[in-house]
Amino acid sequence: MRRREQEPSTPSIEIGGRWLVDGGLSANLPVRLALGEPRNSDAFCIALDLLSAKGDRPDSTGAAAGRAQDIVFSCQSRHAIQSLTREYDLRQSISPQAELATTVLLYLAYNGGRHETALKMLDFTTGSIRERWAAGKADMLQALDQTAGLPAPVSRSLSTLALEHGKLNWIAF
Repeated sequence: MRRREQEPSTPSIEIGGRWLVDGGLSANLPVRLALGEPRNSDAFCIALDLLSAKGDRPDSTGAAAGRAQDIVFSCQSRHAIQSLTREYDLRQSISPQAELATTVLLYLAYNGGRHETALKMLDFTTGSIRERWAAGKADMLQALDQTAGLPAPVSRSLSTLALEHGKLNWIAF
């Protein structure tokens, strides 16, 4: 199973009578696994998206293919978070007096450099991995440093924080 997680776009395989494919094709950021069920206690969930819908305007066919890949996969994440937010809001509207736990989702998306190609999801070279890890570490440290000074979320539902241009903000997907 670990192999399936590490190598995107590999051929499907059969295990126990079930055909398995690249999980990123249906749930690139499976936030529903962590946040899909109501909970009795407050939660803080960190979601790390490997691709970002936000990026530079492509200046070549290869760059356009790379941006298309970014947008397709990051839109999966956006739709999953929007769906969960609607469900949380619906639960709150059905039972406004209920003691609902506050759930905060910290959403961080890797926004790679212009030098990355359309095949970046298959680039497991040492340099590429180091670059992604360093960017992720820097974003995470920056986000965690800023969480302490943030006001509490307005909603007793699902609230999302995102790091944009180095600043952590409450956002609506």
